[in-house]
Amino acid sequence: MKSVMRYPHNQQPSALADNINNAMDILVLQHEANSRGFVEAQSLDPAQPPRVSANYFADKEKRDYHNQWRGIQELLKIAGTKAMEPWVGRKTEVPIPDAALSEGLKCALLGEGIRGTVSQDNPYTVIPCLPLEPATNEEWDAWFKEHHVSSYHYFGTAPYGTVLEGREFTVKGTTGLHVVDASIFPNPTRVNPQHMIMAMGHYLGTMLGYREAGHAALKSKVVGVPATHAEA
Repeated sequence: MKSVMRYPHNQQPSALADNINNAMDILVLQHEANSRGFVEAQSLDPAQPPRVSANYFADKEKRDYHNQWRGIQELLKIAGTKAMEPWVGRKTEVPIPDAALSEGLKCALLGEGIRGTVSQDNPYTVIPCLPLEPATNEEWDAWFKEHHVSSYHYFGTAPYGTVLEGREFTVKGTTGLHVVDASIFPNPTRVNPQHMIMAMGHYLGTMLGYREAGHAALKSKVVGVPATHAEA
């Protein structure tokens, strides 16, 4: 690929390289994912890592898959608007059948269709390459499974009501074991969860602090130590 990415006489980026450098990456975030993964303990040894499965696109009704597909189609429509012209790289039309182009070159080149006209493929430079249009549901399904990425926020591995109970987020069947992070959310939030996690941490820390202060005051009365001295 080096010979087509740089001019041999000066090693400067070729027109093809410039085209790829102007490519865009399309990202559709799942704000209401329907598939559910899991984190499962493998033993009672805390040093042994748990089994983790993201279980992407496991929803039997394929709602996550359809949401991803619809999102990409909407983003391609936005890419085709007049306002986006200066910012969206377009594929270079070449007199070569699409079938003769390598998968990598299809990100930057728009070849001829099987009927001698320009291919029906989308004209924008997108990396990783989208399925060549007209694409089947199976081709889109394979593309999503190959190119999906994890986001930065994970939820629900110790949801309240299932794993936790009480106003102190106590693990069921235990005493003094509390959880307060994104794992206690029964469902993911639609926005960044940082503020919610911090608020819950502040709440639980305050609750436990008051409880311990109450225990200390009660203990000081029992043993006859002044409360002011115990607090100090």
